[in-house]
Amino acid sequence: MFGKMATGSSTLAIYWPAGLAVHYLNGANFSLFYAFVWGKRTSSFRAALLATGWALIIEMLMMTGPPMAPMVGLFGVNFAWPQLFLITFVAHVFFGEPLGLLIQHFQTDEDRDWLIPFLLKRRSGNGEAGVTI
Repeated sequence: MFGKMATGSSTLAIYWPAGLAVHYLNGANFSLFYAFVWGKRTSSFRAALLATGWALIIEMLMMTGPPMAPMVGLFGVNFAWPQLFLITFVAHVFFGEPLGLLIQHFQTDEDRDWLIPFLLKRRSGNGEAGVTI
């Protein structure tokens, strides 16, 4: 669906790789949003739980909003209920758990703040955190 929307083509060799690229980039954007907004958590369990929750929010928005809901009905009821919903639900859970664990592993303790406190910090000339506004 992403490939057809992005290219306007009905040729598999054109829309399939474009759709994969759009889908993976979309997932990367949601991952960056998660990392910037919630940052590092106090434990790996909390990070995996929060990221899975974030992925399920994305799932619910995808299944109830355009273009998915107008095409296949809410949660896919007019197309392949319950298979479509269950497959995408499980895929988003398996996306969320590693996302939380990877962000937990790669972010530093300085990244514990969520977005607003992080943005409000001023940096001094030597690279250390300065006064918080």
